[in-house]
Amino acid sequence: MNITLHLTNSCNLKCSYCFVDKCERFMDRMTAFKAVDFVVRRSLEKENIGISFYGGEPLLMKNLIYDTVLYSKARYPDRRFSFSLTTNGLLLDEQMCLFAKNFGLLIAISIDGDKNVHDMCRVDLNSQGSHERVVNAAKMLLKYKPNAVCMATVNPETAPYLSDSVKYLYDLGFTYVVCTINHFAPWTDEDLRVLKEEYGRIADLYYEKTIKEDKFYFAPFDIKISNYIFNKSSKETCSLGERHISVTPEGDLYPCLQLVDRDEYHLGHLDTGISDEKRKKVHELSKSIASDCEGCALYDRCRNYCSCANISASGYIDKVSPLQCEHERMIIEISDTIARKLYKKKNALFIHKHSNEMYPIISAIEDKLK
Repeated sequence: MNITLHLTNSCNLKCSYCFVDKCERFMDRMTAFKAVDFVVRRSLEKENIGISFYGGEPLLMKNLIYDTVLYSKARYPDRRFSFSLTTNGLLLDEQMCLFAKNFGLLIAISIDGDKNVHDMCRVDLNSQGSHERVVNAAKMLLKYKPNAVCMATVNPETAPYLSDSVKYLYDLGFTYVVCTINHFAPWTDEDLRVLKEEYGRIADLYYEKTIKEDKFYFAPFDIKISNYIFNKSSKETCSLGERHISVTPEGDLYPCLQLVDRDEYHLGHLDTGISDEKRKKVHELSKSIASDCEGCALYDRCRNYCSCANISASGYIDKVSPLQCEHERMIIEISDTIARKLYKKKNALFIHKHSNEMYPIISAIEDKLK
């Protein structure tokens, strides 16, 4: 069971692609602790409980993060917790990095690439670029958490620099790079053509690093490769209204990030619990993928299941946008090509990654990639 605590809507950056409504909303300790109690009650006894801290900028609420982690550990010593947050890095300090190391807090830092790329969209409240400050924070984070994740958002104007950006992030020390496209942006056919070329260059980098047995995890490639090898249906991965809940600063409950504060997806409140009727309705709706997806050869491997992605791009949780469709097609094609090439090389790192780190059944690799 996973729960996301929306600690605040406030932020110290004004990124051009941010979808969060910036206003003065802050979660208090009582609400955060109630959220922990709530997710523990709804989880199975031996189930891992994931708690994510979200914003705005969650590090504006550092003390609440400390308190919530410590409360969870002390109040429920026999339960397994994993904690995570994504930050823009401006408020990251040694104390938080040390805390993250000691308490298993996963910190992902948002950085889009080099100074030119990053500062196109990620500026502070005075419209000044944030790149230098974020890089300093990233270096500090990597010192304490060498396997830290970096998150890069790709826009039409930054797409031509994507492969250089990924190489820059790798050279900075990030071996776990997660790229997502801005679904709200007005992508053109030419933008998507450029994006596909850039993904191709990243594929070459991925292949090169893997052949040399240099650790390099790149999303979305690795996710698609694993799903392909193990024939994992995307329908199994969406837990909208079931295994994931988002909590607003006031304690209201919603199915996921993109649906927060949308009245039609309101599920309840920490004080009154979840309405099973509303939860079931939302979950069923999330499974009603648009009819034009039926019969597609990539149906089971596409992110058509992801309500967050759908509502970002199409405005509906059960409708896949043309942008999402085209993006999924290019990613799947490129990922499958990489997988076949690496398997033919019998690359040890590749086989280890997709047999031990993610799934245990190595025979599936033999069946799918030979």
